[in-house]
Formats: sequence, structure tokens, C-alpha cells
Amino acid sequence: MAKPRSFKSLILGLLCFSLLVLLLGVFLLSYHQKKQFLTSHLVITSQDAATSLALSLSTAGLREDWVLAGSMMDAIFDSGAYAKMELRDLNGQVVFDRQAPKSLDGVPGWFTDWVELRPAAGVAEVVSGWSKLGVLRVQSNPVWAYRELWRSLLNQALWFLFAGLLTAAGFWILLQRVLLPLRELTAAAERISEQDFSHRIPATGIRELNTVSSAFNTMNEKICSVFSAQIQSIERLRHETLLDALTGLENREHFDQRLAAFLAETDSEAGLGMLVLIDISGLDHINRTEGREQGDHVLRGAAEILRDELQSLRRETLLGRREGPQFCLFLPGFSIEEAESWVDLTLGRLERLGSATSQDNPFSVHAGIVPTRPGMPLRQLLGAVDNALRSAQSQGRSNFAVQMPETASGAPEQGAERWRETLRTSLSDRQFVLYSQPMVAVAEDFDGFDQLSLRLRYQGEVLTAAEFVPMAERLGMTYDLDLMVLAEVLDSLKSPEGRAVCVGLSAGTLESPAFREDIQSLLARHRPVLSRLLIEIPEFVLRHAWPGVDALVQMRQTYGFRIVVGRFGSSGIPFGYLENWPLDLVKLDRSLLPGQQQPGQLFYLRHMIEIVHSRGLGVLVVGVEDEACRDTVTRLGVDGLAGYLISHPEPWSGNQAAE
Repeated sequence: MAKPRSFKSLILGLLCFSLLVLLLGVFLLSYHQKKQFLTSHLVITSQDAATSLALSLSTAGLREDWVLAGSMMDAIFDSGAYAKMELRDLNGQVVFDRQAPKSLDGVPGWFTDWVELRPAAGVAEVVSGWSKLGVLRVQSNPVWAYRELWRSLLNQALWFLFAGLLTAAGFWILLQRVLLPLRELTAAAERISEQDFSHRIPATGIRELNTVSSAFNTMNEKICSVFSAQIQSIERLRHETLLDALTGLENREHFDQRLAAFLAETDSEAGLGMLVLIDISGLDHINRTEGREQGDHVLRGAAEILRDELQSLRRETLLGRREGPQFCLFLPGFSIEEAESWVDLTLGRLERLGSATSQDNPFSVHAGIVPTRPGMPLRQLLGAVDNALRSAQSQGRSNFAVQMPETASGAPEQGAERWRETLRTSLSDRQFVLYSQPMVAVAEDFDGFDQLSLRLRYQGEVLTAAEFVPMAERLGMTYDLDLMVLAEVLDSLKSPEGRAVCVGLSAGTLESPAFREDIQSLLARHRPVLSRLLIEIPEFVLRHAWPGVDALVQMRQTYGFRIVVGRFGSSGIPFGYLENWPLDLVKLDRSLLPGQQQPGQLFYLRHMIEIVHSRGLGVLVVGVEDEACRDTVTRLGVDGLAGYLISHPEPWSGNQAAE
């Protein structure tokens, strides 16, 4: 390998060539100044001659004696210093007109055409007393100026032409060598700004630049390793703080917090569904006869079965281990029939797990099912599902029971087909209305926005999303709802100025085959106002609908709207996706808000916010209902917050504009 050359030698060469370019600049400046000087001199000469000659004609009292005037002008014109003299009377008639022939011996014609030394003619009035006799125009002859300028520039031009060619060639060679690694550095820096740490800068033949490239690559690797270590650290904290050590499912405390957060979201469909409590009987027998390790193996196997069954639903669900052989599940948007069918199949798989473990094992699985609605007390639900489980256990082996708790009135009780007709009619008649809740800024560099939620006018009442969206999901109509909301919101944004708005897209929309084409067409028609648009996607869809999320990210790069990840930190998805997608904001799940958490949960929350900020993303908090929570999240460094403490949802002002 050839020995790298010193960067100092290249700098010296660059300086030498720069001096040549400087001389060329001096040459051009000299030419320009000399040309300006000669032109100014010609103008002054013309004006002085016109003024003095006009004065001579005026003092002579030549009112009508133009012959004598012509004689005086001939005497001056014959000196050869002037190219043209012209005298006109008051009627504009030419009285005297003399022009010298253009003779530029020794000066090329192209030079005179290019330089064009054509100064303005000197103009003066010929008067007698207070009477105007005529107008005199005199123009100097530029022949001597052309010759002077040509002779002075010819030698300089020949020399600097050679020097310029040499300078250009030298700079081209040097810049090719020097700018190549600099371009690599620029590309690598741009990729780092987009959270891509995979690019490496190759070595060059320049010793100093090799050092810079090596240092940059080392820095890149360290940043990548630091972020990976942060991700591993936060994942470890999540396991220690929020998850059960044996099964990897959510522990009892975190499950209860997440369920309470779902039930508290009265403006979302999250709280409507089914709560299921599953108990495995016979685990004590396995522990006594085959050892605790085998019993732990059964629990891990049961957890894996439940996790696999829930993932196949392609919905956001909750799954946690309560205590011993009990598992608790929350199935948002499920009807009683769907829950019974799903639980029956799942209990069958769990029972087969026990049969495979031991032939003589008295293994049975029971489940209790309770419907839920937003706003229901958590303690009441847990008591009801526990009673349902006991009822199932009293009926025999591997059974389930459903208990109906006392619920408040909500959505109309009607069949799926009736719901389909209701939603279709509401779409066509525009019976939906948007409500907004402000996301206020906490950080100085963050601008707030309005979070929009959809409600339905039905029989004189306004139903929240929790009361009709689950059925819309079941009927496959969320795509139509999302498209309608997005279209109306964009139509309401008349200009790129004003408060931004955030709308959500459901998992069904992101998984729809028509998603890319329809949404992109809608965005393209409203490109000027997209700087005010934020699109929210729930975190759990990254597991199932990543092609749709990837398409949305590509649209973000093209159209300039922002993407918000909702329910951040609750789905159990590793945070490594922050490395792969250029997102803008994350919205913390309500279950992570400061409250009655375990001692380490606040530390986990602070660490998670720091990692998100290190990726250049903003952190938002929803569900702030008291000043203590607001003060805590503010100290943790969030960028924006929303909740009933700030403002209750109100009809969005853009509804009238959309109509």
C-alpha cells in the first residue's frame, strides 16, 4: 500500500493555485476599473465640450446666424477629439451635423463590439438672454480609449489565460481527492441524523482524512452501541418492573394499571370488551410429583399458548399473570359470543398441554368471563370475574362461565346487521362529529395541537367511540370511518398557518390493501396544509401492520406531516423500531402515568423518556387529571400533556368548516 501523502502538502498546493486565481481576479478588476475610468473620461470630455461651445455660441448672440455657428463648431470638431457634433434649432431641424469616420487601426473589431465604449453624449442648450436658440450634442471619439485598453490588457490576458487553465486543472484534481471523503462524511452524518448507524466511511489515500474517517466510524459505532445498550437497559427495566419474571407476561400490578387506563378512556373504544380470568387446576400435583421446575415449565407453556392465541387476533389485547396458575386477559371490542368461542378453543389447547405433561395428572382449566364498559370500576370488574371463575370451577372440568355485572347504559343493543345499517346511514348522512382536546406544550421547542376523537349522533344522543367503534371494527368499517375523518379534517384546514390537529388511524386501516393509494391521493390534494397534520398510530399495530406503517413513513418523507405513536410502552414490542423508522412523537400509555406504581416504575418511566429524547422524538402524556400527575410528568421532561385537568373534549371548531 502506498504511503499516504501529507494533507499539508495538498494545502500548500491549494494555496498556490488560489494565488493564481487571485491574480486573475485582480486582472478582471483592473480591466473593469480601467474601462470605467476611460468611459467616465469620455463622458466628462463630451459634456465639457458641449457646455463650453454652447456658451460661446450664446455669448456671440447668434440667434439666426447658423453659418457662423457652424464655422465655430468646425474649428473645434477638426481637432479629431470628437466623434460627433450636432446642433438642432427650436423646431428640431438639424442645423449642423458632423461625424468622424470610425477607424480603429490595431484594435480587433470583436474587441470593440465586446467592450462597447459608448459614453453618453454631452448635451447643452444654446441660449441668448432668456431665449432658447437650440440644442447642442457633442460625443467624444473613443478610438484612443479602445487602443489604450487593448494594449494594456492584451499581455495580461495571454498570461492569465495560461494561469487560469493551470489553476482549473490543479483545483479539479485536488478537489476530486479532497472532497470524496468529505462527501462520504456528509452522507454518513445525514444517515446518523436519520437514526441509521450502519454507514461506514472507507479509507482514502490522505493520511489526515484517514484519521478523521477512522474517528468518525468509531464515533458512529459508539453511538450505535450506546443506543443499543440503552434499549437493552430499558428492556431489562421493563422486565424487572412491569413483567412477571417466570412467564414474561405483565405482572399483576401493571395489568391492573393498564386495564384501569383502558376503562378510563371514555373517548376511545379501548374500554369496551371482555375480561377473562383463567385458572389452571392441578399445578400443585405437578409440583409435588414432578418437581417445581416441571410446574414452571407448564406455566411458561401456558403463557406461550395464551400469547400465541392473542397475537393471532391481530388486535390490541392485555395479558398478565395474576398469581400462581391464574392468568388474566382483556379482549377489547369482543362480544360475548366471540369471547366464548375464543375461550373455548384456548381452554382446549391449555388442557392438551396438561395431558402432554402427565397422563395421570388431574389437570383442568377454568375461566370466568365478564363484559366491560368504559368508566366501570376496576375493583367491581375484578370481583365479578373472580365470581365467574368460581362458578365455572363448580361446574366440573375445563369449563367457563359468564357473569353480567351491573353496567351503565351505553350504545344501543342491536345486532350486527342493524349496526351495519346504522353506521352506513351515519356515514352517508354525516351523523359523525369530531371532538377535540388540546395537547398543550410543556417544552419550549414544542408546539401544541388539537387531538381529535370521533363521536356519533344517534337518536338524540352523542355516542363516544367506545360505543360504536368496536362494532365498526368487527364489521370491517373502520377504514371508511378513518378515511372520512381524514378527508373532513384536511378540508377544514384552509391554510398552513394555525393550530395543528392529530387524527388516528386504526389497525384495520393500515392493513387495508387500498390504504396506500387512497390515503396518498388524499394527502396529495391537500399538500399545502399537511404541516398542520399529525397522524397517530397505536404501537401494537407495529407487530401486525408494519407494511402499512412503512408506507405511512414513506408518505411522511414526501408530504411532511408528522407521525405519533400512541399507547407507547404498553404493547411489549421492543423499542428497537425507533432505530428503523423516522418518527416524530410518542404518546405514553396511560398505564405508565405516575400513580400507585411500584417504586421502580417511576425510574423506568424517566429512563424511557430520556431514551426517546435521545432519538430526537418528543414525548407526550394523556390522561392528566390532577396537579400531582402534571407536576411529576413535567419534572420528568415530557414535551406536551393533555387531560381533564387541562380541558374536557369539546366539539371541534372545524366541524362547521367541514360541513
